[in-house]
Order: sequence, then structure tokens, then C-alpha cells
Amino acid sequence: MRTKALELTPTREEHDARLRVMAARVIAQQRWPYVSAMLFTLRLVELPHAELQTMAVDSGWRMYYSATFVLGEKPENLATVLLHEAMHCLNAHGPRFAALAQPPHRHGLWNYAGDAAINEVLDDEKMPWPTVKPVRYADLFSYGVTAEMSTEGAFFTLLDYQDQHPD
Repeated sequence: MRTKALELTPTREEHDARLRVMAARVIAQQRWPYVSAMLFTLRLVELPHAELQTMAVDSGWRMYYSATFVLGEKPENLATVLLHEAMHCLNAHGPRFAALAQPPHRHGLWNYAGDAAINEVLDDEKMPWPTVKPVRYADLFSYGVTAEMSTEGAFFTLLDYQDQHPD
């Protein structure tokens, strides 16, 4: 039986995943030094892979990650994901969604709209992506979304499309 103190000791996998995220932070900082303070302000929170398959942030500036995902990627590619998530914070995507007074179940659509804008910036910078396929404007074009739209404009365009095509 493990004691309480031992339960707080991270497993080898948890330790290695945290180190890999920290290495990715340093790489991301070297790429974009002007977001250094933000990258190191984000509090790291590991979640089970069943709950989160990649990485995410919330309005409380917590960076959630799956150890399974992190350990399957190179730090250079994880740095791109860290910058992506940091840009959600920089762009105040959480508070902006809250200001729209939309029901919580629409957050996924909002996230897609924000992802497309963020990923265009990262693509323009030729950032290396991990194994996950990022959302791009080209993926949303058939729904009426264009790169010239704000995140709000893209969100409401997606919402209109969804309302017109419930299938």
C-alpha cells in the first residue's frame, strides 16, 4: 500500500512528459521571445489521455496536456502546440467567447474558428507541426469561412451553416 507522500511522487512517464513540455517551452521561447512571460506563466496540468488527447488551455491560464501525446512528439513540434495554445490566451479567446453569451456546447465551434486564425499565423512562420492535423481556413472554406474573417465572424458563419445543415 502506498503512503500519501508516495502518491504525490510522479511516475517516470509523468516526470518525462513534464520535462518534455518544459523543453518545448524553451524552444517556443527561442522562436518567439516576446511571448516568454506568457509561456512560463501557464501552469502545467497533466490530464489522463482519455480526457484530453493533445493539449489545451483555459481562461485561468492553465496548460493541460496528455503525457501520452507529449511523449509521442518531438519537443520542436510540441513548441508549435505550446505557441498555438498560448495564442488562445493572447487572443483572449476564452473571455471573447464568454462575451458572446453562447451556450457552452457551442465552444467547440468557437475553438475551430480560433484555431484556424492561430494556425494561419503559425503556418506563415513555417512552424513544424506534430502528428495532429491542425484546423486551417481551407478546411472551413466550404462552410463559408474565409481568412479575412475575425474569429467571431468565422464562428457565426459556422453557426449559420450548422443551423442550415443540421446533419
